[in-house]
Amino acid sequence: MIQNMIFIMSLATCLSEKVRGEAILLDQAEQVYVGNRGVYLFDETGTLAIEDIVGIQDFEVPPNPMANYGIKAGVSWGKFVFENSSQVSEKRILNYRFPVTDRVTLYVPNQLGSYKEISQGDQVSFLEYRRDYRSPYFIVDFPPGLTEVYLRIESTDILKWPLFLWSEARFHEFKIREYFLIATTLGIIIFVVIASLIFYFTLRDRTFLHIALYNIFFINFELSYLGLLDQLFSFHPAWLKYINQWLIVNGLLTCIFVTNFTVRFLKFWSYSKAFFWTARLFVGMMTVFILVSLIAGYGAGAVLLLLSNGMMLTVIIGGGLISIQKGYQPARLYFLAWSFMVFGNLAMMANLWGLFPLITSLELGVIFGVILKESLLCWVLGKLKFSQDRKIRDDSIKSKQIRESLAVARKIQESLIPSIKPIKGLNFHTFYQPAQSIGGDWYGVYNFPEKNVSLILVGDVTGHGIPSALMSGSVASVASAVIEPMMIESQSPKTFLKDLFMTLNHTVMERDVGEHQLMTMVGLLIDLSHRVIYYINAGHTGVILKTGDTMKSLLVGGTPLGFTLEPELGETSYQYNDDTIVLVYSDGLIENEDVEIRPLRIREVSKMMKISATADQAYQKISSRYKMQYESAQQQDDCTILVMDIAS
Repeated sequence: MIQNMIFIMSLATCLSEKVRGEAILLDQAEQVYVGNRGVYLFDETGTLAIEDIVGIQDFEVPPNPMANYGIKAGVSWGKFVFENSSQVSEKRILNYRFPVTDRVTLYVPNQLGSYKEISQGDQVSFLEYRRDYRSPYFIVDFPPGLTEVYLRIESTDILKWPLFLWSEARFHEFKIREYFLIATTLGIIIFVVIASLIFYFTLRDRTFLHIALYNIFFINFELSYLGLLDQLFSFHPAWLKYINQWLIVNGLLTCIFVTNFTVRFLKFWSYSKAFFWTARLFVGMMTVFILVSLIAGYGAGAVLLLLSNGMMLTVIIGGGLISIQKGYQPARLYFLAWSFMVFGNLAMMANLWGLFPLITSLELGVIFGVILKESLLCWVLGKLKFSQDRKIRDDSIKSKQIRESLAVARKIQESLIPSIKPIKGLNFHTFYQPAQSIGGDWYGVYNFPEKNVSLILVGDVTGHGIPSALMSGSVASVASAVIEPMMIESQSPKTFLKDLFMTLNHTVMERDVGEHQLMTMVGLLIDLSHRVIYYINAGHTGVILKTGDTMKSLLVGGTPLGFTLEPELGETSYQYNDDTIVLVYSDGLIENEDVEIRPLRIREVSKMMKISATADQAYQKISSRYKMQYESAQQQDDCTILVMDIAS
């Protein structure tokens, strides 16, 4: 990132080429780094004037090849000797690149034998500098022969000496190229922001939101650093002193959102939990750094931002290499994108370390890196969007196939529920609603006219959905196959019911596929000749009867089918009178805690039964009340309602 320029240069200045004391030849000055060709003096009191400095013998070569006096604040002086070998004056530009200083003053000889003062930033502190003062340049006329100039630097923060000597043409060419690259960078970043926001609002994937926020804060950082933010928005001078804190905060936020984006994009949690939590720890530390920088000021914030950049690059490079090793294909492009950025930083650092002649073109390596990185990120985001679109399309196709399969399954399940044919003396009303497309509730009505009896079964498999539907389907198939022969062979109604439930218990235990499924069931065998209801229960809900104004509940418990080889079964019988209404239901009718309106309770169900004159009225009241509570809520369980009239 471009922000690394501010901090990396202060570290890189330690390793440049060997200091030379000879005069600087102007005929080399198309573009020459001269910061390492002077001698320096630290003014501990800050009171020395140019008259005190001229001729002083205490100037020393810098302690490092490229001078950096950032260890302590104060005033430093630099002395440089330039040689013009021509016979006429030569105009050159001395450019002090990316300083973090308060005042920069150049002293050049005049015709009176004294020194002319040329100042930049001498009326304000660095915190109030505009862009021109942050990279000050001095236009100097060098007469033929040797010219000795002095540079006074006053600093309360890091002090650097990246001093260049330019020809005017070369300087203007460089500035045009620099601003063109910066404008190109900002244009690409704005495009990435717009594309990311569109992708986010289209797909609702926060990965795109993180990359958009990263680039938004990065733009803020760049505008602050370039001094364009205050020019664009015409800040009141009182606010300019906060511009550097704004710069640091935006830099830290940039690191936070890049790290978050990397975590989401590379999917650390799926292959490296340790790296995932390391990244989360880094984000937490960066968040604390924001508070520290606001309290401690720019100097501490600059160090913390440099540390955050290191954390961010550790996550990007380390995570990228791990995910590439794990075979995650998108990581290759992402790693390559940030490699351009890292390469740009390394090119600038190598340039400053003197590994090859220092030139400002490589100083723009970071900008080139950002352009290549953001361009490749556009490609990465495009591929991610394409991948997400394809996933949505594939999921839609799969969802359609599943819906079609479930529709077929539901038809099969419905076919397993015997159709209720007219039965003399009985009038049925039924309601069945699974919580999902198919469910585990089941009911069946079987009539044996030769014995003048009818059998009603209502069952409920634990859970709902496909596993429950498979179990209830198995039980329904077995019941349909064994009920008639068992009825023929049975010695009594009670024996028939018990043998039937033991057979179905064996079916549940045999069909269990390891999910420990159970099935509750209630059975009513209605003997129309003797007006007796034989009742058997295997852990199911009770049965409510109404004869005239009299209400009766049959609730003799038992253990669910599939729980044990010999389940306990609740058994009883009831002698009914003419015109009796019977309600059999599953627990989904009353287990409805998540509804927004008042949940349905068994007391209310009984009340609706009591005020109903016919089975049809009771059915309409109960089913309508049940449906109403799920108009704006998700149904939690399968529901079966069976209401019948037993007429005289």
